[in-house]
Amino acid sequence: MGDWWMLLVLAFVGLLIFGKRLPEVGKNMGRGIVEFKKGLSGIEDQINPNTPSQPQARVENTASSRQIADQSNASTSASSESEMAAMREEMRRMREELNTAQAKLSENNPKT
Repeated sequence: MGDWWMLLVLAFVGLLIFGKRLPEVGKNMGRGIVEFKKGLSGIEDQINPNTPSQPQARVENTASSRQIADQSNASTSASSESEMAAMREEMRRMREELNTAQAKLSENNPKT
């Protein structure tokens, strides 16, 4: 029981010290997971170029990611305007990449 008590005390102290940074850490971890999934899907496309990917699922995932990003942007009023502008620019760039990927996919797999 002594080990669990010590672990609980250390977790509480860590929360007190780093509590204000936890939302930022969570946001960065979420971005990292999204980028990792994008990388995996890119590798799968390179390995199996003949198998059609699922662009509709990617569009839905991107739409839900946009909603989450918009909600988090609305809830973080402490963010500066430059951070918000950088986030908007990143979202715009991601949308352009998605549109380019969808166009390439439709060129490679024409419906006949």
